[in-house]
Amino acid sequence: MAFNVKVDKKVIKGAKPNDIAILMSLIDKSTFIGLRDVNAILTMYKTIRISTLGQLNERHI
Repeated sequence: MAFNVKVDKKVIKGAKPNDIAILMSLIDKSTFIGLRDVNAILTMYKTIRISTLGQLNERHI
């Protein structure tokens, strides 16, 4: 039995670990806001699909 997969859209690749490292290096981690932002970014990077992340609005937070 064979399966044919139809792809309507080009798959968007996620961020690479190096991209996240560069982003982290730009954040001032000596402040509460910086630590909060780093934790939020890492949590999203590790747990949320890129398509779901793109659909987040401020009201979801």
